Amino acid sequence: MRNIKTEDKGNTSFIFIEGDVEFDDSKKLTDTFEDILYHKKKNIALNLEDCHYIDFSGLGTLLRGQKESEKNQKQFSICSISDDCREIITPTYIYQKIKIFESMEEYVQCMN
Repeated sequence: MRNIKTEDKGNTSFIFIEGDVEFDDSKKLTDTFEDILYHKKKNIALNLEDCHYIDFSGLGTLLRGQKESEKNQKQFSICSISDDCREIITPTYIYQKIKIFESMEEYVQCMN
């Protein structure tokens, strides 16, 4: 993962990921999820528009983030997903656990 940044809007923290999400990135991503859930107490919307590869440890990290969000009564969603990531995520049926929005705008409209 080349870069990760967060941007708070209302009751949601958007996480923007640039680059691939692999085993070495899972800890940093988990720390980001925990900071948002336990300190900011906000919903999480993960923007994967600039992410083009995610390995199995990255997928596991997303599922753990969703599970922790659910335990804390917060939403965990993916928005603006790249075609490459969509091809990786779709066969895993992760979308049955994590709501996927086509864009940040769609997410905002659905959550208001």
